[in-house]
Amino acid sequence: MPLLVTTEPWEDIELFFSTRHSGWTPFVEMVQSLRNEPYASSLFGKATMMGLLIGQTSPIRWMHAMLRIEHGPTWEEIKFEYFEREPQRDMLRPENNYEPWRTTSTAVDAVAKLEHILVKRLRWFRPA
Repeated sequence: MPLLVTTEPWEDIELFFSTRHSGWTPFVEMVQSLRNEPYASSLFGKATMMGLLIGQTSPIRWMHAMLRIEHGPTWEEIKFEYFEREPQRDMLRPENNYEPWRTTSTAVDAVAKLEHILVKRLRWFRPA
């Protein structure tokens, strides 16, 4: 049975990040941006100690059509990981191996990068 992640209202997620230290400001900005998008009602999120999970369903199925956003090794880098399905390693059939799609951005460009990922990369939504 897959692990299901209970989602939270965007207002609660924004509050969670805004009460942490200033290194979390890019996450506050991403959540504020998502809340103002016409497709906000079609996205579901969960704040975690490490970052933010986003999916198109509530609850979010762990590592299945899930976007995970976290800080990189420094506070100036944001990591985006998209799990289409759970990663797997098959030593006998390496052609079956699957790794999540990954990219990074600077904290300053995180909002623009998130929008690009949702609209252009994942094609969850059409361009405005």
